[in-house]
Amino acid sequence: MAIALLAYLAKPPIYTSGYSPVITLIFAAHNEEKVLAKKIRNCLELDYSRDRLQILIVDDGSTDRTAELAKSHADQGVELISFPARRGKLSALTDASKYTRGEIILFSDADNFYSSNVLQVLMRYFSDPKVGCVSGGRNVIGETLLGTSESLYWRYEEFIKLQESRIGNCVGVAGDLLAVRKSLYAPPPLGIVNDDFYTGLSVIKKGYRVVYAPDAKRVKLKDGPVWWQVDIKLFFQLGKCCRGETHLRFGRSFLTNTSGP
Repeated sequence: MAIALLAYLAKPPIYTSGYSPVITLIFAAHNEEKVLAKKIRNCLELDYSRDRLQILIVDDGSTDRTAELAKSHADQGVELISFPARRGKLSALTDASKYTRGEIILFSDADNFYSSNVLQVLMRYFSDPKVGCVSGGRNVIGETLLGTSESLYWRYEEFIKLQESRIGNCVGVAGDLLAVRKSLYAPPPLGIVNDDFYTGLSVIKKGYRVVYAPDAKRVKLKDGPVWWQVDIKLFFQLGKCCRGETHLRFGRSFLTNTSGP
């Protein structure tokens, strides 16, 4: 492919270790009592100085023990913002973002889990002051047909993202491992279909790079009956293909709009 040839000819960027800014790890949770304790434990076990890591959970109108579980870890520095009524992930994160203290905001999900070195890996890319946003890699764990097919899909997408990063910007980012400089973060408009896509383009528009970090890994667990998982996955991928031209037009108009994000 042309993109692979261009990436081969491009000079690889150089990143260094030792950059350790304050990070805010934030995620929204609605009725996530089944996975929240494991998620919190995963966050607390990340290999990063605790006085430089803010863990912020946004309870989006949960009716189970989500808020209770989050509060039970307050003595370990876990912070909770709780909204009494469900508002949706984007709205909840937008309103909670003003409570972030980190120079880097890392957006996550309640049902995914990071490798212990993920923060150190991400910060290595931010050692380049021209990098404004970093999106991580993914492992899909599951014995179902979906687990296998989705893993193959992500390997192909990972290859594309890696080549894009070497020659410029990776425009396909993942919202469950998405780190952005707070000074560059612009909350997406409410109601937007692809808020992750918007966040990446906002950073590019401001003159900074969006890169892919294949060595920053997250694990997404899959369970449930195979037949409906596969049907949903195929439907989702078809939708992505149908929306591709729409996203292309949106990206082109967004980047050329001088009014700002």
